[in-house]
Amino acid sequence: MRKTVEQIIYDIVEITKPYYTDDTNFDEEFIIEQINDVRNELLKQAYVSGRMLDDQWYSKTCCIELKCDNIVCDSLDSGDVDWYSELPNVVGGIGNRDIIYLGDTNMNTSGYDRVNIKSFQTYNKRKWTGYKCIYVVIGGKAYFKNLPTTGLKYLCLIGITSGPTSLCDSTRTDKYPIPDVLLYKLKIMVVKQILVTLQVPEDIINDAIDNTMNAQIPKNVQQGLQEAQK
Repeated sequence: MRKTVEQIIYDIVEITKPYYTDDTNFDEEFIIEQINDVRNELLKQAYVSGRMLDDQWYSKTCCIELKCDNIVCDSLDSGDVDWYSELPNVVGGIGNRDIIYLGDTNMNTSGYDRVNIKSFQTYNKRKWTGYKCIYVVIGGKAYFKNLPTTGLKYLCLIGITSGPTSLCDSTRTDKYPIPDVLLYKLKIMVVKQILVTLQVPEDIINDAIDNTMNAQIPKNVQQGLQEAQK
């Protein structure tokens, strides 16, 4: 069952808090950072294995602001304008699967066409397709050509972001973007990382998850994780 980030934080805190001391200073932002880091690692494992990326990896945000700048060099205005949007950080290393939609907020179309840099440079010279709205991603920004600029202020993006909890319109009650089958694995890896940080003595067990985990955590912690999964 999918859970919100608030619920995942609660499960992890309930399992690990018996090991906190007066010197422990783990706030929720630290736990969220661990959750996001582990999720991104699990995502890359899924991608490298050749499996299709489940829709549950993706997040939607519709407050991507459209901006424009005059192209100026050495204080000389070229008369040209760059239309662009600053994008949230997407997970690298998964090719163009990081963004599956970028376009109007009404989402009545399939979105703008993503192209490479070479195609972006030559696009307007194409006789039959040079009128379509396209974009290229460079340095965390999307640059556009042929935008329907009348009244357009914000865009929607559906993508796999590295920090889904920090999107401009995200809340703690949003379902956390990870496939259901990996939620338990995510929590056990985060708990293990927190216990390592706390230097909790290990009660070595066989977690029976897979050979990549070898999660050596106290038995009562594993029982708590199993309860949290229900």
